[in-house]
Amino acid sequence: MGNARRELLGAGRVVLDIEDRPGPPPLRFETTGDGDLTVLRQGDHAVLLGALTGDGCCHDLHLHRLDSYRSPLPPIESALMRSEVDWVHQYARWLEESGLDPLYDGRWKLSPRTAFEPAVWTVDLVRDWPGGLLELYCGGGWHGILPLRRLSAPDAGRVKAYRKHVRDGTLAPSCCGGCRATTAG
Repeated sequence: MGNARRELLGAGRVVLDIEDRPGPPPLRFETTGDGDLTVLRQGDHAVLLGALTGDGCCHDLHLHRLDSYRSPLPPIESALMRSEVDWVHQYARWLEESGLDPLYDGRWKLSPRTAFEPAVWTVDLVRDWPGGLLELYCGGGWHGILPLRRLSAPDAGRVKAYRKHVRDGTLAPSCCGGCRATTAG
């Protein structure tokens, strides 16, 4: 990943300062000149195709996801979830090694996300596959969850394992969108 330095911001917070990373990041959005067509790319592969519709400031993004997305984070084994790992630093390490991430030159703050608006898990969770619709309200944007891979069935083994980790209080933050990367000032 070019050069990445870590700056500690206290417990559970770190800044990745990324330098000398040429070109666009491997995971990136691209749009047409008028902004009506969007593609999410990961390396050379299209991951999501989208088209804006609507007038004025309120638009809808009609999207179609493809099966080419690969997470920049590896699957997390149960033993690691139960360990005392410092998740923010672990994610920083994985992102530094990934080659599939959305990071580019700049400062990126990684910190735990401990709460979500309730609507994120209901109306703002895009469950349909492969299509979907994001209602981009005037001025407010969209703040939901858009899975980039097909969701597992509710009775799948991995879902049962995640539920057990939730009950035990050992679920890794990545399994619930728990760490976020934002540009740091």
